[in-house]
Amino acid sequence: MGKKNITDFNPANINSFVDGLISSGYSNSQINRNIKLLRTVFKQAQRLQLIASNPAEFVETMKSKKKDKKRSLEVDEIKRFVKAIKKDKYYALWFLALNSGMRIGELSALKWSDLNFETDELTVNKSYDQDLGLSDSTKNGDERVLKLNRSTMVVLQQHHSEQLERQLKMSKYWEPNDLIFSNDVGGYLHLSNLRRRHFNEILKNAKITNFRIHDIRHTFASHSLMNNVPVLEVSHFLGHRQPSVTLDIYSHYIQREDSRISSVMESLISG
Repeated sequence: MGKKNITDFNPANINSFVDGLISSGYSNSQINRNIKLLRTVFKQAQRLQLIASNPAEFVETMKSKKKDKKRSLEVDEIKRFVKAIKKDKYYALWFLALNSGMRIGELSALKWSDLNFETDELTVNKSYDQDLGLSDSTKNGDERVLKLNRSTMVVLQQHHSEQLERQLKMSKYWEPNDLIFSNDVGGYLHLSNLRRRHFNEILKNAKITNFRIHDIRHTFASHSLMNNVPVLEVSHFLGHRQPSVTLDIYSHYIQREDSRISSVMESLISG
């Protein structure tokens, strides 16, 4: 927004800033996050009595576009996807996403100190956004501990060894952030680069269409429920505050056994 005194801001020049984001191709959700951040900044300035009113309060947010239908990979597509990610430098990230249902922001914020190699447990307690930076909490604000399967731990152990080798080669140029998934110098990942340079290439090689990074999460959830994993467990892995949230989104994937349900009262009466 340039170097301006905080008292120089008004709804007009903030709207101009928003117009610039629109013309630069930012999504509605990205623009709304910027507006939300500005409102927070100016609200703090009000508390400090630096300004009399919040100029960002009067800036309208963008209307959310109709959400795309969730996409879950079929079994044969999952196999093609796993085969394709093995050739990508972020293989461990994609494999963990597929086996945990974690959000991409949570994956980007993971540190090695969050992973217990002895118990196979991963603590998820923060998130990273390329526009807003690191947040010391997850989307719902709760910390959760995930028990990872053995194949995922093997992939992460191999990834850890390879990263240590790169770190030694980079020496003093390596950023000591302790990140499990980092860029080439140990810094935080840039989601747009991850999507454009890696994820899209993976989809091309796997011959998968109409699939987004967030849909890896849907694939984990839907197949877990279809294979009779309890809703409470799936909800915990996804980081939903209540199992009812999981049910609202994924109830159509739960296997129905009407015959078993209808026989309960029959067995009680006849018994």
